[in-house]
Amino acid sequence: RAVGPARERGTGSLDKDEIEKRAQSSVTFARQNAGAREAVVGKRKVMVDALRRNMSFTTHDALVQELNERVQSGEFIPIRRFDKFEELTTSQMLALERSNIHQMLAGRGTQEPMMKRKEASKVIKEIFEQKGKKSSFDQYKVVGQILVTRDRVFALEGLAGTGKTTALAILREATERQGFVVRGLAPTGRAADKLAESGIKTTTLQSFIKEPEFGPVVENNRRLYVLDESSLSDTKNVH
Repeated sequence: RAVGPARERGTGSLDKDEIEKRAQSSVTFARQNAGAREAVVGKRKVMVDALRRNMSFTTHDALVQELNERVQSGEFIPIRRFDKFEELTTSQMLALERSNIHQMLAGRGTQEPMMKRKEASKVIKEIFEQKGKKSSFDQYKVVGQILVTRDRVFALEGLAGTGKTTALAILREATERQGFVVRGLAPTGRAADKLAESGIKTTTLQSFIKEPEFGPVVENNRRLYVLDESSLSDTKNVH
């Protein structure tokens, strides 16, 4: 019953203005969708998303023309790397990333260290001994660097199996002794559960954005946030 009437109607003739209007809305949708999870996406994926948005209401040629015009205007920025198919990012994504980098740079050297260097060394050693664990030099060093840093944002790259969870547990205890509330954030529930093994109360980054205030109010609003698996967090949520 559905196919019969469709055959009688035949292929509909589309108005030129409507074709162009639909092509514009399709490419806009594809742009928004492209930046939802990834900073850089394949040009092919952008075209697929655009085609699916208004299939049969616009044409492939109209979409190609619209996308090329958006590239020429700078709304989409083409990227070629590692001999892959052409990829695209957006001007909005670059603006977000520049803002994130600016925030990090603006926070350099602006904070009071959580501890003096000698005090930090003493506390780290004491906590390790209390837990009956032997610290590796890297664990000892990185916890110490975080405790004495004057930077608002500090990055730690911890490879699998290097004792990151233990190091973060030591960091949590040391900072809590200084009156800080320590909270963990992660891009997925599984990552949040893993970070929580260090004793840090953890939620997903998305939940934190929805309800950013959690935990008791402390003196001078001393807070330390640990964002685990930051490379898996999308740029918009990090922003």
